[in-house]
Amino acid sequence: MKRKFTLCLVTMLCLFANRQVFCQSEAVFPVSLDAADWDASLKGTGADLYNEDKALVLDIMSNANPPWQGIVFYVINLDLDVYPNARVSTAAESTAQWSLKLFAAGMADQVNPFGKDQTTYGVKTFAVGDVTGQTGVSSFELWLWGIGVGQRVIFNKMEFYGEGVAGIKNPQSNPCIFHVEKGRLIFDSYSGKSVTIYTIDGKLVKQINSTQISSVDLAKGLYIIKAGTTALKAMVP
Repeated sequence: MKRKFTLCLVTMLCLFANRQVFCQSEAVFPVSLDAADWDASLKGTGADLYNEDKALVLDIMSNANPPWQGIVFYVINLDLDVYPNARVSTAAESTAQWSLKLFAAGMADQVNPFGKDQTTYGVKTFAVGDVTGQTGVSSFELWLWGIGVGQRVIFNKMEFYGEGVAGIKNPQSNPCIFHVEKGRLIFDSYSGKSVTIYTIDGKLVKQINSTQISSVDLAKGLYIIKAGTTALKAMVP
């Protein structure tokens, strides 16, 4: 019976694929922009780190010597199979040269994923494994560096990401009705009456009958999500 149900479910997804479009979203591991979460040992010795609105600001003091300064972030544990990429967003009002450097056990020194200090701002991305040589679950130190006496760099976002959701969708629906976070499936734009969640082999996990679904707690793994006429696969980190 279980085999028949799984076969029917796979067949249903294949039929959907013939008349619907592919959808892909992301699993995201955000890096804290709260200045209190960053190591404070270098504050007052040539650089300051503080929050301005919701952004993180690295400010190089006017008496800084040398003119380059760094502040280390706490060690983060990252599963590169789930979050293989990194994305950094800096504000256009920034004036300092800057870099985000990574260090992990076994590495000879910090590595600059961009190859050199940056003089432009906006969104920049890189593949973590390619620049660090790390695989699987790794522990990293993140270092922020700024160059330029009396200058500053403003970080709007820092995050690691990877493919989190992939599947088929109704072309008339919103192209991404949900996204995934650690242990959670979060609905962004679903107004249907029910959601059914299966394991990848067809076992029923949860069925939710509600018109107000905001999120569902799930263990790490790959799931099939049926929301109305939409069927999707979701990898929950």
